[in-house]
Amino acid sequence: MASFDLTVLGSSGGPADGKTCAFLLKPSGLTFDQILDGQMNDCLLCVDAGTGISGFCEILLLHLRNRLSQLQKDDIDILSYYKDSLEISDYTSIETVVPFGNPREEAVASMGVFEYASKLFNLISAYLITHSHIDHVSGLLVNSPAFSQPVITSNSPRPRRVSLTSSKKIYSIPSAIDNIQNHLYNDLVWPDLTAAHTGSSISLMKLEPEQLVQLNCWFGVETFVISHGIIPHEHKDEMFESSAYLITLKPPKDDGGASADSESSFPSKLLFFGDVESDSTSISPRNHRIWREVAPLVVSGQLRAVVIECSNYNLPKTVPLFGHMTPTHLISEFVTLAKECSLLSGAAYHPLDGLHVLITHVKETDSSCDPRKIILQQLRELNDSHDLRLNFTIALPGLTYKI
Repeated sequence: MASFDLTVLGSSGGPADGKTCAFLLKPSGLTFDQILDGQMNDCLLCVDAGTGISGFCEILLLHLRNRLSQLQKDDIDILSYYKDSLEISDYTSIETVVPFGNPREEAVASMGVFEYASKLFNLISAYLITHSHIDHVSGLLVNSPAFSQPVITSNSPRPRRVSLTSSKKIYSIPSAIDNIQNHLYNDLVWPDLTAAHTGSSISLMKLEPEQLVQLNCWFGVETFVISHGIIPHEHKDEMFESSAYLITLKPPKDDGGASADSESSFPSKLLFFGDVESDSTSISPRNHRIWREVAPLVVSGQLRAVVIECSNYNLPKTVPLFGHMTPTHLISEFVTLAKECSLLSGAAYHPLDGLHVLITHVKETDSSCDPRKIILQQLRELNDSHDLRLNFTIALPGLTYKI
């Protein structure tokens, strides 16, 4: 099966600004150099956009400075915030690689880091946005003027904007697209760069739930609406919608109709959650149907990993979670998945043996203790007590995970 490279541009849940959630997916069989050299704009997929070009630049600078040597925990900003952070390897159960491989220093030197990063960035043709909260779209907004650039035409001294690449399609559930259009790209909060007269190349695309959509020749997606807390109203509270994406990676077919990858008859799957609350606490539980949908993929081994939030370590029940999860809540979700797998396999209990789980959206705290360390410890203890046999990893910015 083809495999994913998942590069973390940002994974924090705030309240620290910067490094908020943004993830870049590409096929493992292609390097960034190959993508850049071939101007391949159909094999990169960004999931959420809390950070963007700056994330590219910082990762590139980080690895150039280290000359591809082993990164230390102080190289990762969010780990250096705390006194008791673990070593990078202690947070992962998945193979990690240098995101840009061995970047050609002469190419970077001739262009500059920002231009090199921007050229890669502009080859992203599709974004999946899980929901419209600022920590998941701020990079998209701030970077969107770079989707076109001013040029001087021969017959006019006034700059006009021309597209650098093919249309950037921003996909999300209908409620999120409406929020992005009405409340962000509205010429008040941010210029409406979705309008044709701006010369921009942004298209807002609504994804209908539970329908398979082909995003480009490499990636397809099935969308699920999930619950992320409530919006209080005077007469009746409203559930805020987020989304989960079941992403399919399958190499395109060659001219003869055969797949470019002989192992691709069984496409790889990745389940990617936006911010989400547990069914055990939600007034509108929606996760259980996703677990029922993916259980066959777990049993068959097609599901490579689950990327999901765990924003806080376990807290007293009186502390509001604002539509997020703690380790206890997250484990309860995977217990539900294990039960669905048991129904399929006919076993009395079906552990989720070896399934990788990447934890995102950890919220920073004002204590000296690293919340990621506490969350990981609590998850592993609960994992053992329920005999789930999951492999937990805390997603860290600046790393690429081979899934």
